[in-house]
Amino acid sequence: MKKIILSLIVVASVLTACKGEKKEKVATKEAEKVEIHISDLNNVDTSVSVLNWKGTKPGGEHNGVVSLKSGGLLVENGVLKGGEFVIDLNTIKNLDMAAKPGAAAK
Repeated sequence: MKKIILSLIVVASVLTACKGEKKEKVATKEAEKVEIHISDLNNVDTSVSVLNWKGTKPGGEHNGVVSLKSGGLLVENGVLKGGEFVIDLNTIKNLDMAAKPGAAAK
């Protein structure tokens, strides 16, 4: 019987101790998502940037470079999150065949 009375006293004291003044509610706004379009960044130096390419076939391979028209990289807190590049295929160059006669005509 003493255990029951003691348990009721403890529960009652805990419940009354938790009763306190109500705190003011803090006004919060809903989170807004900020959209970043990578194509709008344009943070790549296209005058010195090139794309190295390599093509293979059963009889051999070729390699070369192609220039970029524009591009952007999205970096958040030092971590690469995304990127977008526009490649100018009019500037494609085959480097391994450049010295061979007739290679430019093909």
